[in-house]
Amino acid sequence: MKGNLERLINPTIIFLDCRRKLEYRERTHARTGGTQDLLAARQQCYQVRHHAAPSFISKTEIITKLGKSPPHQTQMAKQPDTRLKDQNGQTILVREFKLEDKAEVHRIFHEGLMEMVPDTAFRGLRHHPESLLLYTAVTVVCFAITMCCWLIGLLPAIVVCMRYFYSRRVMGGYLKQAMSADMGDMEGHYMKTPGSCLWVAELEGKVVGAVAAVRLSDNVVELLRMCVDRSYRRCGVGVVLGQKVLQFAEAHRYASVVLGTTAYAPAAHQLYKRLGFHCVGVTNGYVTPGSSRSFLEQIFYRCLKIHSKAD
Repeated sequence: MKGNLERLINPTIIFLDCRRKLEYRERTHARTGGTQDLLAARQQCYQVRHHAAPSFISKTEIITKLGKSPPHQTQMAKQPDTRLKDQNGQTILVREFKLEDKAEVHRIFHEGLMEMVPDTAFRGLRHHPESLLLYTAVTVVCFAITMCCWLIGLLPAIVVCMRYFYSRRVMGGYLKQAMSADMGDMEGHYMKTPGSCLWVAELEGKVVGAVAAVRLSDNVVELLRMCVDRSYRRCGVGVVLGQKVLQFAEAHRYASVVLGTTAYAPAAHQLYKRLGFHCVGVTNGYVTPGSSRSFLEQIFYRCLKIHSKAD
């Protein structure tokens, strides 16, 4: 390895020394007019560059040739904007977050969370047989005690209303928790933190979606806060945002991208599958940040968290 390093670096040092001499000759020529010495210095520099060091390489390239990956930079390089045509031929622009985008990102994020209320309360019930079993047992016990048919007929409506109420309550707590954390200071949490970034998608000059990437370790980055304005869904916005995170991970040499979702809507899972993610685990009874974990909340609110990964 030492021999390889010397073979790579020595020609570089020689070349830099010739460049320094050439610059000195040029300054001398400007004062004294020594044209012959200047031409000789230029010829020597040319020969060193093209014969002694045909493979002029940078420090980063030397590290890579020796089998070492350069460390992640403290300040990440600015990612170029991404443009893609949607199904109607309109251009979707994905760029880094700016402070003036804050209000629109908050609006889209809030609307996306509120859409998860009925999703968790109603569609999620099919994914929790233990809850269905509990509700059935309560119905049977109530009928055995009261023998009242109208009460038994009313119980399903009560259960649905309670599930909706507690789903909305948990989502409200989660929104409050997010706003007091990263979503309240997106500039500081994502744009000024090494290894993290937040992007927005623009369509027709309007912010229609957002996504973030957060460094978890030297090899893993997490995709989170993916949200798309419901008026602009099925236009490819989610795909472009997801691809932006994958490009970010590749550019900064992360080995994998992970995400976690509590959405039951099939469209969300189809999107992640299309981006190359696959399920690596499921947390049943996931404790949503901001929830109170009261007794009634645990009865009427349960959700799954699906963990996915893209290598």
